[in-house]
Amino acid sequence: MARLVAPTIAALAALLAGSACGGNSACEEFPLSVGFEPLEEVQGTPGLTWPDPGGPDAINVVFGPTFGHSWAHGLGYVHQPLARVYQALKDPAASRIISPGNHWTVTNDNPEPQFPISFAIHYTVYDAITVEWDILYRGGVAAGTEAAPSEIGLRYQRTCGSRHITVESGSLRAYPSETDPQATRLEMVGWLAADRQDPPVVGGTLNDWFANLTAKLATLP
Repeated sequence: MARLVAPTIAALAALLAGSACGGNSACEEFPLSVGFEPLEEVQGTPGLTWPDPGGPDAINVVFGPTFGHSWAHGLGYVHQPLARVYQALKDPAASRIISPGNHWTVTNDNPEPQFPISFAIHYTVYDAITVEWDILYRGGVAAGTEAAPSEIGLRYQRTCGSRHITVESGSLRAYPSETDPQATRLEMVGWLAADRQDPPVVGGTLNDWFANLTAKLATLP
């Protein structure tokens, strides 16, 4: 099992070329039919266990290659009720991709109004070259109600950008801990396919996502 701290898609910046929606770009559909369902099952992943529920907020992550992309799976706990986690996820800052030199802008704060969580982010990394791409995010209540959710989800997908990034997707599933209803369990998935990338990059993305979420939770009233 691997637990990472910082590696992110920043490592790709010097390896990629092209700009979003330019001559070396490609766009893809994010089908409404998939909604915000998890990309794949997380529990049962070899080598992946839950963190100690009695310890601090934490996530355990494993990663590896598969056909067509690298993947990472994470299991985590936050000592916050599900309703507050849901509130935090409505802020794009809780789910943005992190990398040094990464500039991000919310280009649409409600592109899919049928989903309670809906926003699009344009990313630009300035390094030896400039890399640009767009990611669409959607989420909502999977069980329960808006006022009293019992399970929530969020999913994102790269929709346009450099042809050197062909897959960038992620999903989060959250629900109350069985042993402590005031704590929340998280199941997270990341996929990435890009020139000369490797699985630890995706593992770093999940760790960063967890850090973003817990940082946002800490600022809620």
